[in-house]
Amino acid sequence: MTTHPRWTASRPWAYGVPLGLGGRQQGHADPRGGFTGPCVLGFNLRGDYPNMMRPAYLTSPTLDCSRLRQAELRFRRWLNVEALPADRAAIEVSTDGVTWHTVWENTVAVTDSSWELMTLDLSAYADGCGSFRLRWVMGPTNRR
Repeated sequence: MTTHPRWTASRPWAYGVPLGLGGRQQGHADPRGGFTGPCVLGFNLRGDYPNMMRPAYLTSPTLDCSRLRQAELRFRRWLNVEALPADRAAIEVSTDGVTWHTVWENTVAVTDSSWELMTLDLSAYADGCGSFRLRWVMGPTNRR
């Protein structure tokens, strides 16, 4: 990820170089760079996610998938989060920008210590859709 993809990000989602901090509350420290270069789209590049947080979103622009068949999303993640219902990390999709469908969420604690490949089948939503959107979600988080 060598250039900013211009996704809509609510704080503390950001594009930049992760500082290798975090891991004090859950799991392992963050990476010190991306999988393919120095920058990432990530959540709080300066450390852990906060407690008592409402959902925060990282949302793609509208994608034209009208010619796609068997669409899938493949990416690398470095995630450390408690299990539901304490804390939620999720990936959601929309075909109209209004209604969102969860295609993945952490049902157990996730403690990545390296870049992990994720592959998700999006064909039920993306195939043939001219107005497809993705969003990554962090939160809500528990009240310690």
